[in-house]
Amino acid sequence: EGVTIAYSSVYGHTRDAALALAEALEKRGQTVAVKVLNNQERPSPTLLKDFKAEVEMGESLRHTCITTFVGAVHTPGSLALVTEYCPFGNLSAALTEHPFSLAFKLKALLDVACAIDYLHQSGLLHRDLKTENVLVVSLEPLSQVVCKVADFGTARDVNSCAQAQELELTKGIGTPIFMAPEVITGGSYAESADIYSFGIIMCHVANCEVPYVNERRFSNV
Repeated sequence: EGVTIAYSSVYGHTRDAALALAEALEKRGQTVAVKVLNNQERPSPTLLKDFKAEVEMGESLRHTCITTFVGAVHTPGSLALVTEYCPFGNLSAALTEHPFSLAFKLKALLDVACAIDYLHQSGLLHRDLKTENVLVVSLEPLSQVVCKVADFGTARDVNSCAQAQELELTKGIGTPIFMAPEVITGGSYAESADIYSFGIIMCHVANCEVPYVNERRFSNV
């Protein structure tokens, strides 16, 4: 079985490089996903810095409930990340497509909790936890893992966030409905904010609806 590249917009040099990487992995029968970050002729220094940070973060994370980092593609004007492919998409979409049992929902939340615990034990903050950043790898609640946390583009080391010069970077990061009140009001990010986001994920999974979605207080955040 060959490698499957899953992507919504892979093109030009990045597409060629990503497919070359896939061909190199083909002998392993490994399925990968490609996330294209940029298609500008000259990526900004900030984007390059964030790209490098996400690559380094991906390389350092090793947990069954976190998506596996495979590699990165950096060609002139294009940046892309290559990770394991999760066949059932993100949890937000899956909740509308599948009539999940209570057993599956509990297992999915346990997997997310294990991923958060691993990150915090490693001194890391995700800072954008939401059901769209949780990917489904199995629909069977008795599987060893059914969900994995993904997307570490905004993740930070808790020690760096504690430094005065980094505090501004911790404000306003995330998706409003999933953001802790102290973050929305301009406070700094801490482990407790990730836990708040997990609480919103729990509500979404339990009710198959995102809470507060029609509340005007989030419209201007």
